[in-house]
Amino acid sequence: MKIYHLPGTTPVPSQVSAHHARATVAGYAGPGQSPLPSPHSADVFDHLVDPTNGQTLGAYLATRRELLRWSQEKLAERSGVSVRTIRNLETGTIRNPRRSTTDLLLSAIGTAEQTDSASSHSVPSWLDRVWAGGRGTKLNPAARGRQGQWIGPPPDPDPLLGREEDEEQICGALRAHRCVALTGPGGVGKTRLALAVAQRLRGDFRDGVLVFPAGELTRTARDSERRLTALIPEVMETVRRAGEADRAAPWPEQAFRPNMLVLIDNAEHLLEPLTQLALRLLSECPGVALLITSRRPVGAPACRNREVGPLDAATSARHPASVDLFLRRVHSDCPSFDLTDQIPAVTKLCAMLDNMPLAIEFAAQWTRSVPLETLLRGNPAEQVLRQRRELGLPHQRELTHSVRWSYDMLTADQQAMLRHLAALPGELTFERIELAAQERGLTRESVAASLHALTDSSLIQVRRSMDYTYHMLGYVRELVLRWGAPDAPSVGLGSET
Repeated sequence: MKIYHLPGTTPVPSQVSAHHARATVAGYAGPGQSPLPSPHSADVFDHLVDPTNGQTLGAYLATRRELLRWSQEKLAERSGVSVRTIRNLETGTIRNPRRSTTDLLLSAIGTAEQTDSASSHSVPSWLDRVWAGGRGTKLNPAARGRQGQWIGPPPDPDPLLGREEDEEQICGALRAHRCVALTGPGGVGKTRLALAVAQRLRGDFRDGVLVFPAGELTRTARDSERRLTALIPEVMETVRRAGEADRAAPWPEQAFRPNMLVLIDNAEHLLEPLTQLALRLLSECPGVALLITSRRPVGAPACRNREVGPLDAATSARHPASVDLFLRRVHSDCPSFDLTDQIPAVTKLCAMLDNMPLAIEFAAQWTRSVPLETLLRGNPAEQVLRQRRELGLPHQRELTHSVRWSYDMLTADQQAMLRHLAALPGELTFERIELAAQERGLTRESVAASLHALTDSSLIQVRRSMDYTYHMLGYVRELVLRWGAPDAPSVGLGSET
Protein backbone atom coordinates (compact mmCIF):
# COMPACT_ATOMS: atom_id res chain seq x y z
CA MET A 1 0.00 0.00 0.00
CA LYS A 2 1.41 3.41 -1.00
CA ILE A 3 2.14 5.93 1.74
CA TYR A 4 2.17 9.59 0.79
CA HIS A 5 3.36 12.60 2.75
CA LEU A 6 2.45 16.25 2.87
CA PRO A 7 4.87 18.85 1.55
CA GLY A 8 7.53 19.50 4.14
CA THR A 9 7.05 16.22 6.00
CA THR A 10 9.51 13.38 6.24
CA PRO A 11 8.93 10.70 3.59
CA VAL A 12 8.00 7.23 4.79
CA PRO A 13 8.52 3.87 3.06
CA SER A 14 6.37 3.21 0.01
CA GLN A 15 5.13 -0.04 1.50
CA VAL A 16 3.75 -0.65 4.99
CA SER A 17 4.14 -4.15 6.37
CA ALA A 18 0.97 -5.94 7.41
CA HIS A 19 1.84 -6.12 11.10
CA HIS A 20 2.80 -2.42 11.19
CA ALA A 21 -0.42 -1.41 9.48
CA ARG A 22 -2.48 -3.46 11.92
CA ALA A 23 -0.47 -2.18 14.88
CA THR A 24 -0.87 1.41 13.78
CA VAL A 25 -4.60 1.06 13.37
CA ALA A 26 -4.93 -0.57 16.78
CA GLY A 27 -3.22 2.33 18.48
CA TYR A 28 0.26 0.85 18.45
CA ALA A 29 3.32 2.42 16.94
CA GLY A 30 6.84 1.30 16.32
CA PRO A 31 9.76 2.21 18.53
CA GLY A 32 10.19 5.95 18.70
CA GLN A 33 6.81 6.69 17.05
CA SER A 34 3.71 8.24 18.49
CA PRO A 35 0.59 6.05 18.52
CA LEU A 36 -2.21 7.04 16.20
CA PRO A 37 -5.42 8.19 17.85
CA SER A 38 -8.69 6.38 17.24
CA PRO A 39 -11.08 7.77 14.62
CA HIS A 40 -13.23 9.20 17.44
CA SER A 41 -10.34 11.16 18.97
CA ALA A 42 -10.89 14.92 18.88
CA ASP A 43 -7.36 15.69 17.67
CA VAL A 44 -7.14 13.01 14.97
CA PHE A 45 -7.32 15.61 12.18
CA ASP A 46 -4.47 17.65 13.65
CA HIS A 47 -2.49 14.47 14.23
CA LEU A 48 -2.76 13.43 10.60
CA VAL A 49 -1.42 16.72 9.29
CA ASP A 50 1.30 16.97 11.96
CA PRO A 51 4.60 16.84 10.00
CA THR A 52 6.36 14.90 12.80
CA ASN A 53 4.15 11.87 12.35
CA GLY A 54 4.94 11.15 8.71
CA GLN A 55 1.35 10.11 8.08
CA THR A 56 -1.40 11.50 5.87
CA LEU A 57 -5.12 11.16 5.94
CA GLY A 58 -5.00 9.18 2.70
CA ALA A 59 -2.67 6.53 4.13
CA TYR A 60 -4.65 6.42 7.35
CA LEU A 61 -7.94 5.92 5.49
CA ALA A 62 -6.50 3.25 3.20
CA THR A 63 -5.09 1.31 6.16
CA ARG A 64 -8.30 1.44 8.17
CA ARG A 65 -10.41 0.61 5.15
CA GLU A 66 -8.22 -2.40 4.30
CA LEU A 67 -8.55 -3.82 7.80
CA LEU A 68 -12.32 -3.44 7.64
CA ARG A 69 -12.15 -5.14 4.22
CA TRP A 70 -14.11 -2.26 2.71
CA SER A 71 -13.87 -1.11 -0.86
CA GLN A 72 -13.73 2.59 -1.61
CA GLU A 73 -17.35 2.27 -2.71
CA LYS A 74 -18.30 0.80 0.67
CA LEU A 75 -16.61 3.66 2.51
CA ALA A 76 -18.38 6.15 0.27
CA GLU A 77 -21.72 4.52 1.02
CA ARG A 78 -21.12 4.58 4.79
CA SER A 79 -19.72 8.13 4.97
CA GLY A 80 -21.61 10.04 2.29
CA VAL A 81 -18.34 11.17 0.72
CA SER A 82 -17.93 10.49 -3.00
CA VAL A 83 -15.77 7.62 -4.28
CA ARG A 84 -13.79 10.13 -6.33
CA THR A 85 -12.92 12.18 -3.25
CA ILE A 86 -11.85 9.06 -1.33
CA ARG A 87 -9.71 7.90 -4.24
CA ASN A 88 -8.05 11.31 -4.54
CA LEU A 89 -7.36 11.39 -0.80
CA GLU A 90 -5.74 7.95 -0.81
CA THR A 91 -3.58 8.68 -3.86
CA GLY A 92 -2.48 12.04 -2.47
CA THR A 93 -4.20 14.11 -5.17
CA ILE A 94 -6.10 15.96 -2.43
CA ARG A 95 -3.55 17.15 0.14
CA ASN A 96 -5.62 19.57 2.21
CA PRO A 97 -9.12 18.11 2.65
CA ARG A 98 -11.97 19.98 4.26
CA ARG A 99 -12.50 19.35 7.94
CA SER A 100 -16.14 18.34 7.31
CA THR A 101 -15.07 15.68 4.79
CA THR A 102 -12.52 14.29 7.23
CA ASP A 103 -15.10 14.14 10.03
CA LEU A 104 -17.55 12.18 7.88
CA LEU A 105 -14.92 9.62 6.87
CA LEU A 106 -13.48 9.16 10.35
CA SER A 107 -16.94 8.85 11.87
CA ALA A 108 -17.94 6.09 9.45
CA ILE A 109 -14.74 4.12 10.08
CA GLY A 110 -14.82 4.60 13.83
CA THR A 111 -18.43 3.43 14.13
CA ALA A 112 -17.70 0.29 12.08
CA GLU A 113 -14.62 -0.56 14.16
CA GLN A 114 -16.53 -0.19 17.41
CA THR A 115 -19.20 -2.56 16.11
CA ASP A 116 -16.57 -5.05 14.96
CA SER A 117 -14.80 -4.90 18.31
CA ALA A 118 -18.01 -5.65 20.20
CA SER A 119 -18.95 -8.54 17.95
CA SER A 120 -15.48 -10.14 18.10
CA HIS A 121 -16.01 -11.09 21.75
CA SER A 122 -18.82 -13.54 21.08
CA VAL A 123 -19.22 -16.90 19.40
CA PRO A 124 -18.81 -16.23 15.65
CA SER A 125 -22.16 -15.94 13.90
CA TRP A 126 -21.14 -18.51 11.29
CA LEU A 127 -20.33 -21.03 14.02
CA ASP A 128 -23.71 -20.40 15.65
CA ARG A 129 -25.37 -21.05 12.29
CA VAL A 130 -23.43 -24.26 11.69
CA TRP A 131 -23.52 -25.64 15.21
CA ALA A 132 -27.08 -25.24 16.43
CA GLY A 133 -26.16 -26.15 20.01
CA GLY A 134 -24.19 -22.94 20.51
CA ARG A 135 -22.16 -24.44 23.36
CA GLY A 136 -18.87 -22.81 22.47
CA THR A 137 -17.21 -20.52 24.99
CA LYS A 138 -17.16 -16.82 24.26
CA LEU A 139 -14.25 -15.04 22.65
CA ASN A 140 -12.97 -13.21 25.68
CA PRO A 141 -9.42 -11.87 25.54
CA ALA A 142 -9.51 -11.17 29.27
CA ALA A 143 -9.97 -14.90 29.89
CA ARG A 144 -6.86 -15.86 28.00
CA GLY A 145 -4.14 -17.66 29.87
CA ARG A 146 -2.00 -20.73 29.63
CA GLN A 147 -4.91 -22.72 28.28
CA GLY A 148 -6.15 -20.21 25.70
CA GLN A 149 -9.76 -19.89 24.62
CA TRP A 150 -11.94 -22.68 23.26
CA ILE A 151 -14.47 -21.87 20.53
CA GLY A 152 -16.97 -24.51 19.45
CA PRO A 153 -18.07 -27.96 20.65
CA PRO A 154 -16.18 -28.88 23.84
CA PRO A 155 -14.00 -31.98 24.38
CA ASP A 156 -15.53 -35.12 25.87
CA PRO A 157 -15.16 -35.18 29.68
CA ASP A 158 -14.74 -39.00 29.73
CA PRO A 159 -11.17 -40.33 29.61
CA LEU A 160 -9.84 -41.48 26.25
CA LEU A 161 -9.00 -45.18 26.41
CA GLY A 162 -6.33 -47.00 24.45
CA ARG A 163 -5.21 -43.98 22.42
CA GLU A 164 -2.22 -42.76 24.41
CA GLU A 165 0.32 -43.66 21.73
CA ASP A 166 -1.89 -42.22 18.96
CA GLU A 167 -2.35 -39.00 20.91
CA GLU A 168 1.38 -38.61 21.48
CA GLN A 169 2.23 -39.20 17.82
CA ILE A 170 -0.46 -36.84 16.53
CA CYS A 171 0.75 -34.07 18.83
CA GLY A 172 4.26 -34.53 17.50
CA ALA A 173 3.04 -34.55 13.90
CA LEU A 174 1.10 -31.30 14.40
CA ARG A 175 4.12 -29.58 15.90
CA ALA A 176 6.26 -30.73 12.98
CA HIS A 177 3.90 -30.31 10.02
CA ARG A 178 1.07 -27.93 11.11
CA CYS A 179 -1.61 -29.91 9.23
CA VAL A 180 -2.72 -33.44 10.16
CA ALA A 181 -5.84 -35.33 9.06
CA LEU A 182 -7.20 -38.27 11.06
CA THR A 183 -8.90 -40.79 8.77
CA GLY A 184 -10.80 -43.99 9.47
CA PRO A 185 -14.25 -45.58 9.45
CA GLY A 186 -17.23 -44.04 11.18
CA GLY A 187 -17.41 -45.02 14.84
CA VAL A 188 -13.66 -45.58 15.27
CA GLY A 189 -13.28 -42.50 17.51
CA LYS A 190 -11.65 -39.88 15.28
CA THR A 191 -13.57 -36.95 16.79
CA ARG A 192 -12.87 -37.91 20.40
CA LEU A 193 -9.19 -38.42 19.63
CA ALA A 194 -8.95 -35.09 17.80
CA LEU A 195 -10.68 -33.23 20.64
CA ALA A 196 -8.34 -34.86 23.17
CA VAL A 197 -5.32 -33.79 21.09
CA ALA A 198 -6.70 -30.25 20.82
CA GLN A 199 -7.27 -30.11 24.58
CA ARG A 200 -3.73 -31.31 25.23
CA LEU A 201 -2.19 -28.76 22.82
CA ARG A 202 -4.46 -25.91 23.85
CA GLY A 203 -1.80 -24.34 26.04
CA ASP A 204 0.68 -24.31 23.13
CA PHE A 205 -1.45 -21.80 21.22
CA ARG A 206 -1.83 -18.27 22.54
CA ASP A 207 -5.23 -17.86 20.88
CA GLY A 208 -6.54 -21.28 21.83
CA VAL A 209 -8.65 -23.69 19.80
CA LEU A 210 -11.38 -23.21 17.19
CA VAL A 211 -13.58 -26.26 16.46
CA PHE A 212 -15.46 -26.19 13.15
CA PRO A 213 -18.09 -29.02 13.05
CA ALA A 214 -18.27 -29.48 9.28
CA GLY A 215 -20.61 -32.46 9.66
CA GLU A 216 -23.38 -30.09 10.71
CA LEU A 217 -23.61 -28.69 7.20
CA THR A 218 -26.40 -29.79 4.89
CA ARG A 219 -26.27 -33.42 3.78
CA THR A 220 -26.81 -32.63 0.08
CA ALA A 221 -23.28 -32.59 -1.36
CA ARG A 222 -23.72 -29.65 -3.71
CA ASP A 223 -25.43 -27.50 -1.09
CA SER A 224 -22.83 -28.45 1.54
CA GLU A 225 -19.96 -27.40 -0.73
CA ARG A 226 -21.72 -24.15 -1.58
CA ARG A 227 -22.29 -23.36 2.09
CA LEU A 228 -18.72 -24.16 3.14
CA THR A 229 -17.30 -22.14 0.24
CA ALA A 230 -19.42 -19.19 1.40
CA LEU A 231 -18.19 -19.67 4.98
CA ILE A 232 -14.47 -19.67 4.15
CA PRO A 233 -14.07 -15.85 4.41
CA GLU A 234 -15.90 -15.88 7.76
CA VAL A 235 -13.71 -18.67 9.11
CA MET A 236 -10.61 -16.79 7.99
CA GLU A 237 -11.91 -13.60 9.64
CA THR A 238 -12.57 -15.43 12.92
CA VAL A 239 -9.03 -16.79 12.97
CA ARG A 240 -7.57 -13.37 12.20
CA ARG A 241 -9.63 -11.76 14.96
CA ALA A 242 -8.22 -14.22 17.45
CA GLY A 243 -4.81 -12.68 16.84
CA GLU A 244 -6.09 -9.12 16.63
CA ALA A 245 -7.78 -9.42 20.02
CA ASP A 246 -4.49 -10.15 21.78
CA ARG A 247 -3.12 -6.70 22.54
CA ALA A 248 -0.89 -7.67 25.42
CA ALA A 249 2.07 -8.42 23.17
CA PRO A 250 5.07 -6.19 23.98
CA TRP A 251 5.70 -5.36 20.31
CA PRO A 252 3.31 -4.94 17.40
CA GLU A 253 5.14 -7.65 15.43
CA GLN A 254 3.90 -10.18 18.01
CA ALA A 255 0.29 -9.02 17.96
CA PHE A 256 -2.29 -9.56 15.21
CA ARG A 257 -0.71 -12.81 14.12
CA PRO A 258 -3.18 -15.55 15.05
CA ASN A 259 -1.63 -18.41 16.95
CA MET A 260 -4.39 -21.00 17.06
CA LEU A 261 -5.25 -24.67 16.54
CA VAL A 262 -8.19 -25.06 14.13
CA LEU A 263 -10.01 -28.40 14.30
CA ILE A 264 -12.29 -29.22 11.34
CA ASP A 265 -14.43 -32.23 12.26
CA ASN A 266 -16.30 -34.69 9.99
CA ALA A 267 -15.11 -33.24 6.70
CA GLU A 268 -15.29 -36.21 4.32
CA HIS A 269 -18.22 -34.82 2.30
CA LEU A 270 -16.54 -31.42 1.78
CA LEU A 271 -12.98 -32.23 0.82
CA GLU A 272 -12.71 -29.87 -2.17
CA PRO A 273 -13.71 -26.61 -0.41
CA LEU A 274 -11.98 -27.88 2.74
CA THR A 275 -8.71 -28.13 0.83
CA GLN A 276 -9.16 -24.51 -0.27
CA LEU A 277 -9.70 -23.45 3.35
CA ALA A 278 -6.70 -25.47 4.56
CA LEU A 279 -4.40 -23.95 1.95
CA ARG A 280 -5.51 -20.41 2.85
CA LEU A 281 -5.10 -20.96 6.58
CA LEU A 282 -1.65 -22.47 6.19
CA SER A 283 -0.38 -19.83 3.75
CA GLU A 284 -1.94 -16.70 5.25
CA CYS A 285 -1.69 -17.57 8.96
CA PRO A 286 1.76 -19.05 9.73
CA GLY A 287 0.90 -19.36 13.42
CA VAL A 288 -2.13 -21.58 12.77
CA ALA A 289 -2.10 -25.39 12.90
CA LEU A 290 -4.87 -27.48 11.36
CA LEU A 291 -6.31 -30.78 12.62
CA ILE A 292 -8.93 -32.50 10.45
CA THR A 293 -11.10 -35.57 10.91
CA SER A 294 -12.42 -37.26 7.78
CA ARG A 295 -13.35 -40.74 6.58
CA ARG A 296 -11.43 -39.97 3.39
CA PRO A 297 -7.84 -38.68 3.10
CA VAL A 298 -7.29 -34.95 2.64
CA GLY A 299 -5.47 -34.13 -0.59
CA ALA A 300 -3.79 -30.87 0.47
CA PRO A 301 -0.04 -31.25 -0.24
CA ALA A 302 0.97 -29.97 3.19
CA CYS A 303 -1.40 -32.30 5.06
CA ARG A 304 -0.24 -35.51 6.72
CA ASN A 305 -2.96 -38.17 6.71
CA ARG A 306 -2.96 -40.57 9.66
CA GLU A 307 -5.23 -43.60 9.86
CA VAL A 308 -7.10 -44.26 13.13
CA GLY A 309 -7.85 -47.95 13.53
CA PRO A 310 -9.93 -50.01 15.98
CA LEU A 311 -8.77 -50.29 19.57
CA ASP A 312 -5.76 -52.54 20.02
CA ALA A 313 -6.75 -55.90 21.50
CA ALA A 314 -3.19 -56.62 22.63
CA THR A 315 -2.05 -54.65 25.67
CA SER A 316 0.21 -54.96 28.68
CA ALA A 317 -2.47 -53.41 30.90
CA ARG A 318 -4.89 -55.41 33.02
CA HIS A 319 -7.49 -55.43 30.22
CA PRO A 320 -7.37 -54.49 26.56
CA ALA A 321 -8.69 -51.00 25.87
CA SER A 322 -11.78 -52.40 24.11
CA VAL A 323 -12.66 -54.49 27.18
CA ASP A 324 -12.03 -51.55 29.49
CA LEU A 325 -14.34 -49.39 27.36
CA PHE A 326 -17.11 -52.02 27.51
CA LEU A 327 -16.80 -52.38 31.31
CA ARG A 328 -16.88 -48.62 31.83
CA ARG A 329 -20.00 -48.21 29.69
CA VAL A 330 -21.77 -51.07 31.49
CA HIS A 331 -20.84 -49.57 34.85
CA SER A 332 -22.13 -46.12 33.84
CA ASP A 333 -25.53 -47.64 32.98
CA CYS A 334 -25.66 -50.26 35.79
CA PRO A 335 -23.23 -49.30 38.58
CA SER A 336 -24.01 -52.44 40.62
CA PHE A 337 -23.46 -54.86 37.73
CA ASP A 338 -20.05 -56.55 37.98
CA LEU A 339 -18.61 -58.33 34.91
CA THR A 340 -15.06 -58.81 36.17
CA ASP A 341 -15.58 -62.60 36.32
CA GLN A 342 -16.65 -62.63 32.65
CA ILE A 343 -13.61 -60.97 31.08
CA PRO A 344 -12.99 -63.78 28.53
CA ALA A 345 -16.59 -63.46 27.31
CA VAL A 346 -16.30 -59.66 27.09
CA THR A 347 -13.02 -60.01 25.19
CA LYS A 348 -14.67 -62.39 22.73
CA LEU A 349 -17.62 -60.01 22.23
CA CYS A 350 -15.32 -57.06 21.55
CA ALA A 351 -13.38 -59.13 19.01
CA MET A 352 -16.63 -60.09 17.26
CA LEU A 353 -17.33 -56.36 16.96
CA ASP A 354 -13.84 -55.74 15.51
CA ASN A 355 -12.90 -53.73 18.64
CA MET A 356 -14.73 -50.72 17.18
CA PRO A 357 -15.50 -48.18 19.96
CA LEU A 358 -19.01 -47.16 18.84
CA ALA A 359 -20.12 -50.76 18.28
CA ILE A 360 -18.76 -51.70 21.72
CA GLU A 361 -20.64 -48.84 23.36
CA PHE A 362 -23.88 -49.94 21.67
CA ALA A 363 -23.30 -53.55 22.78
CA ALA A 364 -22.77 -52.40 26.37
CA GLN A 365 -26.23 -50.84 26.34
CA TRP A 366 -27.76 -54.24 25.53
CA THR A 367 -26.49 -55.72 28.80
CA ARG A 368 -29.07 -53.68 30.68
CA SER A 369 -31.72 -56.10 29.40
CA VAL A 370 -29.95 -59.06 27.72
CA PRO A 371 -27.36 -61.43 29.28
CA LEU A 372 -23.87 -61.34 27.83
CA GLU A 373 -24.12 -65.03 26.85
CA THR A 374 -27.20 -64.27 24.76
CA LEU A 375 -25.29 -61.64 22.78
CA LEU A 376 -22.49 -64.11 22.13
CA ARG A 377 -24.83 -66.91 21.01
CA GLY A 378 -26.41 -64.66 18.41
CA ASN A 379 -24.89 -62.18 15.99
CA PRO A 380 -23.59 -59.19 17.98
CA ALA A 381 -23.28 -57.12 14.82
CA GLU A 382 -26.98 -57.65 14.14
CA GLN A 383 -27.83 -56.54 17.66
CA VAL A 384 -25.77 -53.33 17.67
CA LEU A 385 -27.18 -52.29 14.29
CA ARG A 386 -30.54 -51.88 16.02
CA GLN A 387 -29.17 -49.63 18.75
CA ARG A 388 -29.57 -45.87 18.64
CA ARG A 389 -28.25 -42.93 20.62
CA GLU A 390 -29.88 -39.52 20.86
CA LEU A 391 -26.77 -37.36 20.71
CA GLY A 392 -24.46 -36.63 17.80
CA LEU A 393 -24.94 -35.94 14.12
CA PRO A 394 -27.90 -37.64 12.43
CA HIS A 395 -25.63 -40.00 10.48
CA GLN A 396 -23.74 -40.97 13.65
CA ARG A 397 -26.65 -41.96 15.89
CA GLU A 398 -26.96 -45.46 14.41
CA LEU A 399 -24.32 -47.70 12.88
CA THR A 400 -26.67 -48.30 9.95
CA HIS A 401 -26.78 -44.59 9.15
CA SER A 402 -23.06 -44.23 9.77
CA VAL A 403 -22.20 -46.86 7.17
CA ARG A 404 -24.81 -45.54 4.75
CA TRP A 405 -23.24 -42.07 4.95
CA SER A 406 -20.01 -43.48 3.48
CA TYR A 407 -21.79 -45.89 1.12
CA ASP A 408 -23.79 -43.08 -0.50
CA MET A 409 -20.59 -41.22 -1.39
CA LEU A 410 -19.50 -44.09 -3.67
CA THR A 411 -20.26 -44.35 -7.35
CA ALA A 412 -22.60 -47.10 -8.56
CA ASP A 413 -19.62 -49.17 -9.77
CA GLN A 414 -17.86 -48.79 -6.42
CA GLN A 415 -21.00 -49.83 -4.55
CA ALA A 416 -21.26 -52.91 -6.78
CA MET A 417 -17.63 -53.82 -6.02
CA LEU A 418 -18.25 -53.40 -2.27
CA ARG A 419 -21.26 -55.73 -2.43
CA HIS A 420 -19.13 -58.21 -4.37
CA LEU A 421 -16.39 -58.11 -1.71
CA ALA A 422 -18.93 -58.49 1.11
CA ALA A 423 -19.95 -61.85 -0.37
CA LEU A 424 -16.36 -63.13 -0.14
CA PRO A 425 -15.61 -64.47 3.37
CA GLY A 426 -12.53 -63.73 5.45
CA GLU A 427 -9.53 -61.59 4.64
CA LEU A 428 -8.82 -61.05 0.98
CA THR A 429 -5.69 -60.66 -1.11
CA PHE A 430 -5.59 -58.61 -4.28
CA GLU A 431 -5.12 -61.78 -6.33
CA ARG A 432 -8.21 -63.39 -4.83
CA ILE A 433 -10.28 -60.26 -5.44
CA GLU A 434 -8.99 -60.01 -9.00
CA LEU A 435 -9.76 -63.64 -9.73
CA ALA A 436 -13.33 -63.29 -8.46
CA ALA A 437 -13.80 -60.01 -10.35
CA GLN A 438 -12.71 -61.56 -13.64
CA GLU A 439 -15.87 -63.65 -13.55
CA ARG A 440 -17.78 -60.38 -13.76
CA GLY A 441 -15.71 -59.13 -16.68
CA LEU A 442 -13.66 -56.61 -14.66
CA THR A 443 -10.07 -55.78 -15.58
CA ARG A 444 -7.12 -55.61 -13.20
CA GLU A 445 -7.06 -51.81 -13.57
CA SER A 446 -10.72 -51.41 -12.65
CA VAL A 447 -10.29 -53.68 -9.62
CA ALA A 448 -7.32 -51.60 -8.43
CA ALA A 449 -9.26 -48.36 -8.94
CA SER A 450 -12.27 -49.67 -7.00
CA LEU A 451 -10.11 -50.94 -4.12
CA HIS A 452 -8.39 -47.56 -3.97
CA ALA A 453 -11.75 -45.78 -3.67
CA LEU A 454 -13.11 -48.23 -1.10
CA THR A 455 -10.05 -48.05 1.15
CA ASP A 456 -10.05 -44.25 0.84
CA SER A 457 -13.69 -44.24 1.97
CA SER A 458 -12.71 -46.38 5.01
CA LEU A 459 -15.28 -49.05 4.09
CA ILE A 460 -12.42 -51.51 3.47
CA GLN A 461 -9.43 -51.78 5.81
CA VAL A 462 -6.06 -52.74 4.39
CA ARG A 463 -3.14 -54.42 6.15
CA ARG A 464 0.04 -53.41 4.35
CA SER A 465 3.03 -55.73 4.02
CA MET A 466 4.69 -57.52 1.14
CA ASP A 467 1.25 -58.98 0.37
CA TYR A 468 -1.62 -56.58 1.05
CA THR A 469 -4.73 -58.06 2.67
CA TYR A 470 -8.16 -56.45 2.79
CA HIS A 471 -10.76 -56.70 5.55
CA MET A 472 -14.35 -55.52 5.97
CA LEU A 473 -15.77 -54.76 9.42
CA GLY A 474 -18.39 -57.33 10.45
CA TYR A 475 -21.31 -54.93 10.75
CA VAL A 476 -20.33 -53.22 7.48
CA ARG A 477 -20.44 -56.61 5.74
CA GLU A 478 -23.83 -57.33 7.34
CA LEU A 479 -25.30 -54.09 6.01
CA VAL A 480 -23.77 -54.24 2.54
CA LEU A 481 -25.09 -57.78 2.03
CA ARG A 482 -28.49 -56.65 3.21
CA TRP A 483 -28.51 -53.69 0.81
CA GLY A 484 -27.43 -55.94 -2.04
CA ALA A 485 -30.45 -58.23 -1.66
CA PRO A 486 -33.01 -57.92 -4.49
CA ASP A 487 -35.77 -56.76 -2.11
CA ALA A 488 -33.53 -54.51 0.00
CA PRO A 489 -35.36 -51.36 1.17
CA SER A 490 -33.91 -47.92 0.63
CA VAL A 491 -32.22 -46.57 3.77
CA GLY A 492 -30.77 -43.33 2.47
CA LEU A 493 -30.46 -40.49 4.95
CA GLY A 494 -31.95 -37.88 2.71
CA SER A 495 -31.13 -34.22 3.47
CA GLU A 496 -29.85 -33.38 6.93
CA THR A 497 -29.01 -30.00 8.29
